[in-house]
Amino acid sequence: MSATAQKKLLQLANKRLEKFVSLLPRVLLSEQADLIHDTRVYSRRLQQAIRAFFPRPHIGKARKLVRVLRKSRRSLGPCRNLDVTMTIIQKKIRAAKEDTIRDAWRQVQQHLEEQRSRELVRARRELDQYDLMAFIKRARDLLDSGDRASDPEQSLKKTIKQGLIDWSDALDNALQDKGQESFHAFRIAGKQLRYALELLATMGDRASTAKVKTLKKLQDQIGEWHDRQVLLQFVADFISRPDFLAAHPDQARALLAEMDSGKQRDQFAIAAILKDAERIRTEWTAVKVKRRAVKGNGIDKSAEPL
Repeated sequence: MSATAQKKLLQLANKRLEKFVSLLPRVLLSEQADLIHDTRVYSRRLQQAIRAFFPRPHIGKARKLVRVLRKSRRSLGPCRNLDVTMTIIQKKIRAAKEDTIRDAWRQVQQHLEEQRSRELVRARRELDQYDLMAFIKRARDLLDSGDRASDPEQSLKKTIKQGLIDWSDALDNALQDKGQESFHAFRIAGKQLRYALELLATMGDRASTAKVKTLKKLQDQIGEWHDRQVLLQFVADFISRPDFLAAHPDQARALLAEMDSGKQRDQFAIAAILKDAERIRTEWTAVKVKRRAVKGNGIDKSAEPL
């Protein structure tokens, strides 16, 4: 890796560190949904940058930093799910044509707003345990140390190579199983691959830039599916409360009908997403084979996928 490229990657890692540590204190003071979302996003991006310099197995200091990032993300996860779900419910309230279903969604919304308040208190209590100044010092010392991987670009490329294989394997599992669990695993594999590709793309890798754009569109579709699954689970929990079911049987039936309709739509959505993913994998494989042929290496069918 050239000194210029390594310097660029180090600058990027420090910018992501600055962004994350500027967002985290604001979450402790503000209830804005965007702050929670951005904090979680930059925790992932900073984590990927650290892993570029310190691939698995991490040295002790890098492992501790990654652990803090992962825990902070998980602390805010329930709040983020509630924020996304309430946004969907707002749309459903506006689109409802009958008072019964509109009132039902409003009751769900009120219940989730109360739940979000409790979750935010819990998340802040957990985040308050971390010494932010100590985290900043450890991160800067680690990134500036001489113990970094000698060639983080090559390390990142190895991570992406394995990530492509994992993504392809997860796609095969989802195609074969067609269940929500395997589809969720495919979603996670795509998310991990995308963050690694984004990091390499910032260093000027055109192939990675193109993959990021393609993968982002696919991940957005999968993200919408995931948000609907979270909504269905919240609604199921809400309906199952004895006080609601006994007092509002009409609204419960209306919500159940909405859930059933949503499940059917999601089955079609999964099939369409997997079809797009297969097409993307075929295109990526074809590009790789063509590139090897141009280099005079011929076509090697035994090579790794993608």
